[in-house]
Amino acid sequence: MGNTDILQSLTRRAANEDITILPLPERCRLIRDFSNALIKAANDPARISQNEEPEDVDETTFEPEVRVLRRFAHTLSYSDTFHSWMQNRQNILLARMNAKKPPFRLCVEWQHANEARRRGMVTQILNDQCSVFGEDIGFTVRAPNIKWLTGARKRTLGKVEFFDFQSMQEHQIPAIEIRRDLFEKATPDNAVTIAQHETLHYLLFLLAMAAYSGAIKGRHPLYGDAQMELEKIKAGAIISPQIYSAYRAQPEERLCFGIEERMKNGWLSPR
Repeated sequence: MGNTDILQSLTRRAANEDITILPLPERCRLIRDFSNALIKAANDPARISQNEEPEDVDETTFEPEVRVLRRFAHTLSYSDTFHSWMQNRQNILLARMNAKKPPFRLCVEWQHANEARRRGMVTQILNDQCSVFGEDIGFTVRAPNIKWLTGARKRTLGKVEFFDFQSMQEHQIPAIEIRRDLFEKATPDNAVTIAQHETLHYLLFLLAMAAYSGAIKGRHPLYGDAQMELEKIKAGAIISPQIYSAYRAQPEERLCFGIEERMKNGWLSPR
């Protein structure tokens, strides 16, 4: 079955079925298959076969398909318990950041700091982020290794090094990759919040890994959320940023972009 046939078949299915009641693994596979087919349908096959970065999907040309993919993405969401826990952790992190180094002080230091010092400042904040989240999650949270990218792909500001099930099975812990040239030019609030956004993705990977390894079990308050992350990773249900509105509709991106904005506002305007 060609990519166009896959898209048409899944679009018809979305129109005729209540996809919200499908089992979680099946919804994850639908997201993977639809996203992959849409990327391939919108790109030159030679580009895909050569493993080049795909071109962005024209969301006007493929409007019906992108709308369906956004709908698929919105069938996945975190629990109220997860959001309450996340807000609590955020509040504690903001309080510690402001107590340790108020924004005006960090901005002054940033202005006069060299590249190595700036990296050290951000690394310390990310270590604090992992420490705060690890205090109340029920398993060990290690601070991430940070890799500073050069020659990164055009849309990449930062990303988690890998997000696949094979790596999880091999007990590999991903690094966080941050684009070096953008970091050098960034204002301190943008540098910190971009890095924290990616650290949150890293923490979500660790949450899924904890469910896979048995470090957390069914009675853990975040177990259902961990299982959702695990099923997404098992299926490879990660929507590419080349389908931008659908990419932003994923639960983890809704969460991370929302928290990135809240961290920026809360850090600059503490209450």
